[in-house]
Amino acid sequence: MSNDAHDETSRSHTFFGGACFGHEVFRDHTLIDSKGVTVGLENVVTGSDAESMWEMYQRGFMALNASVLSRQSLDKEEFKEELEDSTVMKYMARNRSGAPIGYMAVEKGLFRTDASPYWNQQDDNLLSKLQSEIDPDAPSFYIASFLVDKDTDEYMLKASKIILQGALRHFREVCLALGAKALCFYDFAPANHYLPDYITECGHPDGPFEGVEIETWPVYVKEWYLLPASALTPQWIEDAQRIIPEDAFAELDGRLTVEAGIPLEIQPENLEHSPADYCTITNLPWLLSDPESAAEMLLGPDSPIQQQQHVLVALRRLGAVQPPVPNLGQRLSHQNYVAQQLVD
Repeated sequence: MSNDAHDETSRSHTFFGGACFGHEVFRDHTLIDSKGVTVGLENVVTGSDAESMWEMYQRGFMALNASVLSRQSLDKEEFKEELEDSTVMKYMARNRSGAPIGYMAVEKGLFRTDASPYWNQQDDNLLSKLQSEIDPDAPSFYIASFLVDKDTDEYMLKASKIILQGALRHFREVCLALGAKALCFYDFAPANHYLPDYITECGHPDGPFEGVEIETWPVYVKEWYLLPASALTPQWIEDAQRIIPEDAFAELDGRLTVEAGIPLEIQPENLEHSPADYCTITNLPWLLSDPESAAEMLLGPDSPIQQQQHVLVALRRLGAVQPPVPNLGQRLSHQNYVAQQLVD
């Protein structure tokens, strides 16, 4: 980045509550240097570095994307946009020759109205509510991407741990500078179930890293269920009123919706049939309060369900992962959403 661009970034001010994001702590600088891996804060990544990282990104998410229904990664256009967006912090790991070998992208100002959301959950009221309970004037952060290139020699040096230690050091610096108790949110698939424990472990003292204590809250789990369209009957709706768990919620997410096709967050290549054969129901628990209107929307003559063969049902439940809801359909996948805070 040129000096002019660097200075312009450092002078920009964006406010969230009482916190100013133009603080010195957001300027580009080296955060940690360990075992031949240097982690620095970089605001904009372009050119050959961006191309190299896109190839790394594809390799890193290939296996995960093939194994789960929920979308786990950005497409190339979204990925390049994230790298070029100076409001997204990039904790870049480079080897001795300066080549990128891993990174973590973190969005700041998560719940600002003018934030650039890469994932629709960034506007979720439950996440915002948790931050308000901890510190209403603090900013919130979201880990959008985190990966290390397994094709490099440095992978055996636990580059992922070095990236996290650099990021945690900076996150603590930000919280102290702003005098705020900020939360960092992220989501993960069952294949990455170890992430919260791993991040916590990386916060422990290790060599030049001073170490921090981390507290973790499971916020909610988003689940996807599949059932044949023929199974949606008035009896099914009546049964759903009894089997939907009390910790499922819809009042914060809007009204019941029924749409033909699949949403953006689903990977169509992992479905057995064409996306045109599916219908998606969201905010299903809303039918508990108004079953007649729900039945009309789900089963009425104008409902998209009448023209589809398969139905995807999105259900969200507070807290950590729980057993599938019986008789709701086959649970295809689930995604965990957690919050972490440094305790220092």
